[in-house]
Amino acid sequence: MSYALPSSILEFSCAEPLLPDGYPDITFRHVALLIATWMLARIAEVVQDILKATGEGEGGKEAAKKPLAVAQGAPTLKAGSTVPQTPLGSKQTHAWTFLDGKKFNVRCGPNYPKNGYKEASGPALGTVEAMDVFVTERKIRHSMALGHIALPPATPGWSETYPEFLVITQMMPKHFNSALVTGKDADGTTYMLMTYVRMPPKMAPGFSSTDDPQNAEQLLKRFMMRADQDPGVAHCWKMIGVVLNLPEIEAAGTLSKSVVRLLTKYNGKPVLSRPQHEFYRDPQNRYLQADLDGHQYNYGTRTAVKQVLALASHLEVGYGYVVEARKEAEMPEVMTSCCRVVKFQMERATPFPPGAPVPK
Repeated sequence: MSYALPSSILEFSCAEPLLPDGYPDITFRHVALLIATWMLARIAEVVQDILKATGEGEGGKEAAKKPLAVAQGAPTLKAGSTVPQTPLGSKQTHAWTFLDGKKFNVRCGPNYPKNGYKEASGPALGTVEAMDVFVTERKIRHSMALGHIALPPATPGWSETYPEFLVITQMMPKHFNSALVTGKDADGTTYMLMTYVRMPPKMAPGFSSTDDPQNAEQLLKRFMMRADQDPGVAHCWKMIGVVLNLPEIEAAGTLSKSVVRLLTKYNGKPVLSRPQHEFYRDPQNRYLQADLDGHQYNYGTRTAVKQVLALASHLEVGYGYVVEARKEAEMPEVMTSCCRVVKFQMERATPFPPGAPVPK
């Protein structure tokens, strides 16, 4: 049986352009470059796998070691013993001080998904009590469970169903890992920035963790009660960083214009911590610890972390966290915690656990 092709197909010519007018012609050179790029990426992945398996390469030997063994012991470190709190207006560096929540712009209604409105946060719901900067040979998950750090004094008469303290541990690789993709096994010398946040008593009275939050206070209470059990709740955790001394940096010329432009572009932009986070609860329910694993960040974020660590001694940063509001009733967002980090000098990080040698 014969079949007649439509005239439109019969009239088609390979000489006719397939791309819109004005679109650059794709040549053999373009195709060759695309293939070469793909091949290089595959070769890099194979080489990285070989280096990881043999324990060679940047950070590879450390990753091939057995997990770091840390002995249990009575608390020998007071929370905040490595980084002093400084009064507002002080010129002291490698320190932290209080910061008003209004320095952070957060989600507000109405209809945020459509309008994208943001406004200055109200006062933070939690209070930063202390900060520490440690350096470890390996990343240490749930560092509070090791018993080396004594939390700030308890609130008299505390009897809430949620933990009194939120301990935020931001783990950042000291040495840049050049792997295109990393996972939970990525490891090596680690900076641990620990922030100890005291929750207020009588937060959202009458609210149950199974209820739907109707405001930011209830949203935080649910987070404190369920983040270690419910990924849907945990995945709402966001970090916000605001460089507060950009005019000073520009005037001094200490950083290149391209770096200043980059800092300006992303200044104050929130970042969800998922999926590189884990949450742990004290058996006595005194604290909830949030571990953020910078070794697992994507390549671009790890590159940014590397730059921030290199520039830390020049930066005054508003450092805060917030539980993301996703429903109209949960808005406006209110910061969970925030403080001002004043020109941290990472070389002054204290080895952890106590008595450990200074990692390379």
